[in-house]
Amino acid sequence: MQLVLIVSFVIGLLLVASRAAPSVSVISDTQLDAKGIFFVSYDGVVNVNSFQLSGVLTYSNYQYAAWYTSTKYAILGRRQLPSGGWSTLQLPHQLSTSDSHNVIALGISPSDGKIHVALDCHSTKLYYTSSEAGLATSGASWTASRFGSITNTLGNLNIGRLVGYAYFYSCIK
Repeated sequence: MQLVLIVSFVIGLLLVASRAAPSVSVISDTQLDAKGIFFVSYDGVVNVNSFQLSGVLTYSNYQYAAWYTSTKYAILGRRQLPSGGWSTLQLPHQLSTSDSHNVIALGISPSDGKIHVALDCHSTKLYYTSSEAGLATSGASWTASRFGSITNTLGNLNIGRLVGYAYFYSCIK
C-alpha cells in the first residue's frame, strides 16, 4: 500500500511539473505622476505597499488609481478602458504624517455608482470622502468638485478614534 501511494505521489508531481508555467505579458506602462511622493518609513515606501488592497481598481469601463504627490496632496486618477489616457484630480487633503503605511483605499458602490475614498489609513483618524452618485460609471467630468468634503465619519457613523488599513467591501446580492 505504501509503494502505491509513493508511486501515485511521484506520478502526480510529474504531471504538475509537465504543465506549462503561467505567463504574464506587459500590455503597456504608464507613469501616473512624475512628482509622486517617495520616502521610506516603517520599511515601506509610500504609494507602493503590498498591503494596500485598493489603491488601483477597475470597475465597469474605468480604471482608478490613488496616490500622494510631492506636495503630499491626495491625487485620484481615472482612465477609460481599454487604453484611454489618465485624467487626474487633487483632493483637498494632504498626507497627515510621513508614514508610508498611510495608504489610500478606493471603493465603488455598485448600488449607486459612488466612488469611496479613505485617506491616511494607518493608526490615524478616518479621512473620508465620496463622489456624487453615478460618477463611477458615467463619463462625467473628472473634477474634485464631484466629491464631497473630507470628513472624519462615514455618513453619520463615527467609526472611532483610529483607523488601520481601510478596505471597502462590496456585497453582491
